[in-house]
Amino acid sequence: MIVERFGGSNTHEFRLIPNRSLSSRARGMFLFVLGTVMVVVAAVSASQGNRYAPAFAVLHLALVAGCFAAVARRLGIEERIALDGDAVVVERLAGGGVQSVRFHPYWVRLETESEPEPRVVLALHGRRCEVGGMLGAAERLELGIRLRHALAACRESGSAGANG
Repeated sequence: MIVERFGGSNTHEFRLIPNRSLSSRARGMFLFVLGTVMVVVAAVSASQGNRYAPAFAVLHLALVAGCFAAVARRLGIEERIALDGDAVVVERLAGGGVQSVRFHPYWVRLETESEPEPRVVLALHGRRCEVGGMLGAAERLELGIRLRHALAACRESGSAGANG
């Protein structure tokens, strides 16, 4: 998901968040309901002589919960791109840490690639920073277009402010 904010005449901010189909509360409720159904089925099966059913039910539930946790951790990534007359700052928040890259708004190049997968890359003097990697292909193409317009607006207002 792309959230765009305009701060003033030459300030833009993009927040890039991966699409999440379940909130953490909904994920917990799903695992609770799944666990309850599995315990009931395993208990009925164990009462009919299958003594391994409860162990397999617990193992299966742990596997499903582990998969949900891995996906939630992967979707915990967020990117913020701030553009103004002074800098283009890309901050990547992942796993509690923040990685930050800073570019000059007038000299940074926006490179978009469409094959084999769409990519949006900010580059300056050999430094490259791919943005929006967690987004879907259509959203990355949209991000490239929005970033190109925002960079043009920052450059125009920056040059007008420098000349005026």
